[in-house]
Amino acid sequence: MSSTPYSRRDLIWPKTSVLDAILIVVIGEYIYARAIGQADIFMDQIGTTVFNAGWAAAPFALLWAFHSPLEKRGNLLLASAAGLALIFAGWTAHYRSGYLRYMDGAQDGAQIPMSLIILMLPVLVFAMMLFISLVTRLRGN
Repeated sequence: MSSTPYSRRDLIWPKTSVLDAILIVVIGEYIYARAIGQADIFMDQIGTTVFNAGWAAAPFALLWAFHSPLEKRGNLLLASAAGLALIFAGWTAHYRSGYLRYMDGAQDGAQIPMSLIILMLPVLVFAMMLFISLVTRLRGN
């Protein structure tokens, strides 16, 4: 373990992970709205999209805030990559279930169990990223 401070280059990955999580949600919302044939709801419900994007990016912002105890850039890289994979999988499943529900004739694409999973997803992602970064730190990576 070195006591050298982070360089600016070391913090690029958590910053881009925040942006990537936001893009996953915004692009997903747009594709979902187009897929159900109601592209206008994307702009009509922009507040919901902004909240969802912020909610998805929150664990990466927290990881970015906790960068100094993690000490090595590789820890941040691996943890952020795993977090992005989980965010992508969770939101993709959410959009897919909403799309299938809408295509089955429901008036809206809401599905309560999947929405509850999406609400818990940032907590799960942050816990997983913190676990990965601490384990890789203990292993010396």
